[in-house]
Amino acid sequence: MIELPTDRRKRMATDVAWCLGFALWLLAMYLYCCDADAADDPATAYTADFLQHYPERRAAALALIPAVQSAAAEYNLDPLLMVMLIAMESSWKPGATGQADERGLFQIMPGGPCARGQNLTTPEGQIAAGARCLRMCADDCGGADDTARLRRMLTKYASGQCVHQSESVKRKIEYRVRKYDRLREQYR
Repeated sequence: MIELPTDRRKRMATDVAWCLGFALWLLAMYLYCCDADAADDPATAYTADFLQHYPERRAAALALIPAVQSAAAEYNLDPLLMVMLIAMESSWKPGATGQADERGLFQIMPGGPCARGQNLTTPEGQIAAGARCLRMCADDCGGADDTARLRRMLTKYASGQCVHQSESVKRKIEYRVRKYDRLREQYR
């Protein structure tokens, strides 16, 4: 092994430190630009804010926002509602698996009607299946007003029934309705 002079080792260490600092600055600028773009879209802004707690998932999740927006437009859903449910169901982990074997971003049951014709192994397929499931729930469960309709839709999504007697399901749904209302106020 060749021993380098001390001054040369110091210069190399300085060069490496400078390169690392520059790389971190570039990453910070990229993330700043993403957040600046996010201000225009509520779904992207909320996702960026939520993922501050999960920096390792940030880039991949933000790259999926166009798929969320496309599915939301196809199924006439609010993209903000979709990203809220993804954050709650899986914290933006496409490989998430639930206790009852539900899978993916929206925690969809693989053999259920929402999964038919969808590839649940890809995040885009999971998003399409989640949007389809939400649309099916919305179509099955009417309501007197928007809040009642949302409550019934989320109850069907969570339990398979438009009305559920379980107190734990009712609390879960009420929390989600309040959270969605707060997000609409905050990001619109």
